[in-house]
Amino acid sequence: MTIRPLLAAAAAFASFLAPASAQAQARDPFGECLRARTSRADRDVLIRWVFAAVAQSAAVRDMVKVDEGRRVQASQQAGQLITRLVTRDCRAEAMDRMKRDPGALQNSFTALGRVALMDLAQDPNVVGTLAGVLQYTDMGSITMMLVEGGLRPGG
Repeated sequence: MTIRPLLAAAAAFASFLAPASAQAQARDPFGECLRARTSRADRDVLIRWVFAAVAQSAAVRDMVKVDEGRRVQASQQAGQLITRLVTRDCRAEAMDRMKRDPGALQNSFTALGRVALMDLAQDPNVVGTLAGVLQYTDMGSITMMLVEGGLRPGG
């Protein structure tokens, strides 16, 4: 069975998210600055920090172990990056954002996190592993559900 229905659903989901992200960027100079002033290496620091945190979850603890030294190092590097971005690189934008809506700083960093995850999602090894789920997915059942919902496979 073809994977086109699943890919179409993923594309529809991605296109649903893209306009919201573009609108958020247009209204968020601090978020724009964060994205502009971070390199791929900076975003990798954020991914490593989040990974080290997620590895502490009971849901995945049996699959991966991050030693304490590396976890602390990831937190230190992320802290240094956040400090640099807020106090130097994007200071004026952060100050303005805090004056307008102090709670919104988190939204700007969440948007930066999405950019970092998009970098991760372009890694061929990650893509290959994620695509591996298709060998265990009943595409016939998914196609039938899509047809019942009025969608046409392959179209």
